Amino acid sequence: MPILGMYTAKEVADIKRISVEDAERTTKVQMKKEINKLKDENIKKIIDTEERYGKAYGDLILEQIDIEKKLECKQTEVYVLRTILALETDKKIKRLEVIAQRTKKPRVRKKCENRIIDYKMRKIAYETK
Repeated sequence: MPILGMYTAKEVADIKRISVEDAERTTKVQMKKEINKLKDENIKKIIDTEERYGKAYGDLILEQIDIEKKLECKQTEVYVLRTILALETDKKIKRLEVIAQRTKKPRVRKKCENRIIDYKMRKIAYETK
């Protein structure tokens, strides 16, 4: 207790200690608040970027799946067209072979044989690899 505005050395030391402790306590609280504020801001930024890139990544995956489905459809179409072409060439080859066997003229037989060879080459080209 001050007597006529005078403090003892012990009281002065206690007042300094208390003021220092209060100042340290308030600065620690302020520092914790600032750190928590920065953490919250960074977490929000991270969440925003994850959402943005997550959506973009999801869109890419959906687009890739769509392209793969279209590719499968096109592959089946190609397979069907190849089989149809092979069957058509088989029919033409058989027809030309019958004509070549029936005809007596060597010129017509030679033309049929050349066409048969041509259609057989086409059939080989149509086969799947």
